[in-house]
Formats: sequence, C-alpha cells, structure tokens
Amino acid sequence: MPNIIVDLEVDRVDLVDDGANSAAFIKLFKRKEITMDFKELIAKMSTEEVALIQEAIDKAKEEASAATTEEVTKLKQEVATLQEALKKAKEEPEPPKDDIYKNLPEAIKEEMAKMKLQKDAAEEALRKAKEAELEAVAKATAAELKALPVAEEILIKVLKGSTPEMVDVLKAVSVAIEEVTLGEVGKGGGGQAAAKDAWGKIEKAAQEIATAESMTIQKAIGEVIKRQPALYKEYLEGGAN
Repeated sequence: MPNIIVDLEVDRVDLVDDGANSAAFIKLFKRKEITMDFKELIAKMSTEEVALIQEAIDKAKEEASAATTEEVTKLKQEVATLQEALKKAKEEPEPPKDDIYKNLPEAIKEEMAKMKLQKDAAEEALRKAKEAELEAVAKATAAELKALPVAEEILIKVLKGSTPEMVDVLKAVSVAIEEVTLGEVGKGGGGQAAAKDAWGKIEKAAQEIATAESMTIQKAIGEVIKRQPALYKEYLEGGAN
C-alpha cells in the first residue's frame, strides 16, 4: 500500500542510475498556478467540458427562477387573502356593545349595573353642585352690579356665561355708572334714563356683532365697548353731552 508524505521539504534532488532502495518509487508533481479568468479557462476546455458546465449553469438559473416565481406567487396569494379578510371585516356590522357582556355571569352583570348607576348618580350630583355654585357666584356678583340697567335674572344668566375678564368689565362699568349717578349728571334725574338708553344701543350692537361674527353676547358687548367708545362714554355719562 503506498504511503503519502505530507509537509515534505526537499532542498535537493539527485539523479542516479540506481536508487539506494530499489523498492521505493517516489513521484513528484508540480503544477503551475492558474491565473486565468473564467473566459480564458473556458477557452482552454474541450467542447464537451464547456457543454457540461453550461448545462449546470442553465439548470441552476432555472431552479433559481422557479424558486423566485414560487415565492412571488405565494406572497401574492397571501396579500389577496389579507385583502379579502379586510374587506369582509369592513362589510360586517359591528356587534352591539351589549354583546360584550352577554356571556358574563349574572352576578357580575348586576354588579356592573350597580357600579354604572353609582357613577351616573355621582356625576349628576357633581353637575348639580357645580351648577349651584355657579348660580350662587353669579347672584353675588349681580348684587355688586346694581347700577347696571339690566334685570337681575338676565344679568345672572349673562354672568354665568361670562369669562372673568368680562365680569371685570361689567364691574368697571357699574362703578362708573355709580360715580356718574352720584355726580352732577345724576342730580338732574335724567342720567339713569339716558344710561339705560345708551346700554340698549350697546346691547343691540352687540347682538348684531354676535350674529355676524359667531361669538357670545358677552364677548360681543366687550367688542362694542372697544369699537364704539363714544357710545360707551354716553352710557357712562348717563346721556350728558
């Protein structure tokens, strides 16, 4: 049985007519490093070898193409399935909210119903408390604005929907009216009537602005005071020239 020698380093080869070991036959092989590219390598091959290689390449291409086509087809089928499912989901009506609790035990249903009643009652009580507080604050503020030529019930409604800034404006107007009333203009007795007439003009103009510009009547009154200072002055002075 022949032996294979590996990692052998040969530094000299002598040619002799008769070897020292007549039973030893050593074969040495040496090959040149291939530096050719694929085209050059093909050019060195025989026609049969080139045909075999080309056949293997074509087969590999067909298999790759078939695999890609199969994957694309599979993905298209999955997309179609998802689109169909989405279409059905959109067409199907939403189940009634009551169905969520349909399969719950009766004891849990009753407890949830009680909790809902308690929640609704608490919310209603809170709403009423806030409403009562707002009403009380509006009444207290209306009492401070007695000088305004407006009925108390109307003034309370206005105050309940007014911003803090608007309330400050009304207080300032009330104070100004009181000062005018107690002054020389108010002594003649005609100041209150003139002021009421001027306020009526302000309210009318405010109503027109509120309708045209879609704002609250309270904000519209503030706008009239800004836009028509002469009318506001007339109101403050009780109609005096």
